[in-house]
Amino acid sequence: MKNTVIILFYLLTFGFVSIAYSQKCEVTKDPITGDKVITANYKDRWVYMENKGENTKLAIVKGYVGELNISSPVGDEFIIKLDNDEVLNLKTSAVAAPNSYISQGVVYTNYTFETILDKATVAKLAAHAPIFIRFPDLKSGDRDWIDKKYYKAINVGAKFIMEN
Repeated sequence: MKNTVIILFYLLTFGFVSIAYSQKCEVTKDPITGDKVITANYKDRWVYMENKGENTKLAIVKGYVGELNISSPVGDEFIIKLDNDEVLNLKTSAVAAPNSYISQGVVYTNYTFETILDKATVAKLAAHAPIFIRFPDLKSGDRDWIDKKYYKAINVGAKFIMEN
C-alpha cells in the first residue's frame, strides 16, 4: 500500500511538471481584425513563435548571470545553424532590454531577442532543427545558446505553423 501511494505521488508530480513545461501550440483569431493567429509557446515564453499572415515572430529569452545594464539595438545579429549545416543570418527586430532579478541571492539578467521570419525561413526551421543559436554580444564570451530542448521547441513550433 505504501509503495502504491509513493508511485501515485510521483506519477502525479511528474505529470503536472510535464504539463507546466510542455509546449503549447494553438490557433486563435485576433479579436479586433479577425485574422488567424498561430502561436507556439514553450516554458512561459522562453521560446515564443507567433504567426500572423506571411510573417512569424520568433522570440527567445537568453539569461546571463550577473546584472547587465545595456540594451541590444534593433538590427543586431541573430544567427541560427540548422542540422543540415545551413546558417540563417537573421537580425533582431526589436530592442532587447535587460530584465534583472535576484533568485536565491544571485543576480540574473534576461533578454528577449526577437526576429521576424518569412515563410521560407519557417519552412527551413520546420524541416531542419536548429543545433546552435548565436545572439548579440552583450557579455563577452557568453553569446551562444546550446540548450537542445529549446531547439526542439523551435522546430516543433515551426512545424505547427507550417501545418496550420
